[in-house]
Amino acid sequence: MGFFDRKKQSSELDPGTRGEGYFDANVEEISLNKPTSAEEPRADAAAPKSEPARPARSTNYGIEKAIELMRMIPFSANNEEQFVIVIKKTLESTNISVPGIIGDADLKLKNLEGEIGMLRDDIKNFEAEIEKRKKRIEELQTDHQETSQVKSRLELAEQLTAKEAKPAEAPPKSSAKSAGPPKAAQK
Repeated sequence: MGFFDRKKQSSELDPGTRGEGYFDANVEEISLNKPTSAEEPRADAAAPKSEPARPARSTNYGIEKAIELMRMIPFSANNEEQFVIVIKKTLESTNISVPGIIGDADLKLKNLEGEIGMLRDDIKNFEAEIEKRKKRIEELQTDHQETSQVKSRLELAEQLTAKEAKPAEAPPKSSAKSAGPPKAAQK
């Protein structure tokens, strides 16, 4: 009935104190591979206690993260072999599959090559369209030049005939004795 007779439930245990049941309390396993938010249920929290802890899966560690890692680490050509061995051993020690990363890199390379090919095809199509439009522009410029030339000639003809018609028409209006219009104006 005293203070020491009372047994605390595991939920009442203060994590900073060591009381009865301290070592029996649930321990949360934290994966360093993928940060989890408070909203996401943890898969390892639902696992039965009797199963031993499994190594972390490396499904979310691919070539993109490997590229980020390689960018952050200083590299020199004279220690390339040591560099890649240390990287490989470090990744393997965290249960990350290096062959899996290589497979992911192969897939990414195929996708990049496919996209590059599509863009090159697009460029060829655009260049063909550009050539068609350049030819059309040349045709339109030729037509424009010809139209401008014919228009200028017709305007010149109008001006010349207007000058000839005005002097011939002017004397008959001023002289009332004229019997008819001049022959040049009768066209």
